[in-house]
Amino acid sequence: MLEISLLGEQRVAVDGAVVELGSPRASAVLGFLLLHRDVPQRREYVAAQFWPDSSTAQARTNLRRELHALRSGLPQVAGWLTADRGTLLWRSGPGCRLDVAEFEAAASAAATARSAGDDAGFRPAALEALRVYRGELLPALYDDWVAIERDRLHRRCLVLLDQLIELDRAAGAYQDAIEWARQRIDLEPLEEVGYRTLLQLQALA
Repeated sequence: MLEISLLGEQRVAVDGAVVELGSPRASAVLGFLLLHRDVPQRREYVAAQFWPDSSTAQARTNLRRELHALRSGLPQVAGWLTADRGTLLWRSGPGCRLDVAEFEAAASAAATARSAGDDAGFRPAALEALRVYRGELLPALYDDWVAIERDRLHRRCLVLLDQLIELDRAAGAYQDAIEWARQRIDLEPLEEVGYRTLLQLQALA
């Protein structure tokens, strides 16, 4: 079993044993392909994300080097990574667990239940998504493509917390709502709305 974590840390494990890829850039390329899984990515585009100041030829050479490092450090990727001269594709499939995929699946299930007014279905899906979300995406990377995805997942988590707060407040479960509000503040300490919500809930309680 290949297990990959991108939330709160970047961690790769095979059958429970952590694997060190050796090259930080190879790890970053793996993260990029995982976040764009099931969609073919042109090699020129991927290379430009990582080496924007290099020529196209040099960037592609760099990408080939990092792909070689990735395959050398983690031969198991051959089961999911398809590479030809023009594109790279990570195919989702059995035998690989990815925390981002689990988070997005649970968050989507929660959104579907919420839209249908199914509170009983919404709660377990939302709780599962929050369990999987252990921190921001790839916290050690600062590339532009990471920042965009990081903000998207972060905002999705905040929406789930706001919806849980609303649900528990409406049910009079103020202590539960207070805990969600505190988690929201931990995720977004600079937003005033979290503190205002917490104070309102504490007053209600």
